[in-house]
Amino acid sequence: MLRRKYLQEFLIAVLAGMALYCVNISVVAGNSTYRYAIELWNYGREYLHVLYPFLFTAPFCWLLFFEKNGSYWKNVYNRTDLRKYIAKRILLSIGLSAFAMLIASAGSLAFAYIIAPSGRTLDFNPIVTYDFYGEYQLAHPVMYGLLLSCWRAVLAAAYAAFAIGVTMLTRNIFVSMTSAFVYSVLENFATAILQVPAWSICTSFYPNRLSGNVVTIPGLLAGPFVLLLLTAVLFICYRRKGMESVMD
Repeated sequence: MLRRKYLQEFLIAVLAGMALYCVNISVVAGNSTYRYAIELWNYGREYLHVLYPFLFTAPFCWLLFFEKNGSYWKNVYNRTDLRKYIAKRILLSIGLSAFAMLIASAGSLAFAYIIAPSGRTLDFNPIVTYDFYGEYQLAHPVMYGLLLSCWRAVLAAAYAAFAIGVTMLTRNIFVSMTSAFVYSVLENFATAILQVPAWSICTSFYPNRLSGNVVTIPGLLAGPFVLLLLTAVLFICYRRKGMESVMD
């Protein structure tokens, strides 16, 4: 029964992400001029780069929250090693979050190629050539899309780990489910105020949001690195708190 619930939450995340991405791609196709399908896919990410920390973490945080704060883990404690059980649930949630993002991102890329012929085209060089690895995007669009989808899966996993860390320490369902989204908004705001938007995790998700000459590989790694550091702090706090957070 519990595995079925995790599968249901996984499908919810995939369908929500795919729906949001494909709707935006359709809007771009109908109202914009473009030359390549990769442009559709890039610019169709509108709203997804803001909402994905919520869409791909909240379903799994919901399950873990009620397992933790209900009586389920107390019953498990009498039948098996609770620490191993919790670790498996955490890893399962992180893995499913990453896989859901991979499917949604790669699936939307396929959708962009399906509807691309129906759009309007121009003869001049596309703007994408001035983006991060723009020439590579045009020469190998499918490979670029798959590589970026895999990277986005890593980002989704990082956000899932962070949100789960918050879930393990809180008894507030709202805080648990929105922690990743709130962090994303605050982090994007902070990097903008500090005038380092290239270091934002939002830029890591969508490198084309900035000019290609200011986006670098180290910059794309900076945001996820900070997020993982904060996640490590959360789990250290949970480890110090120990089973009291589960059994009280």
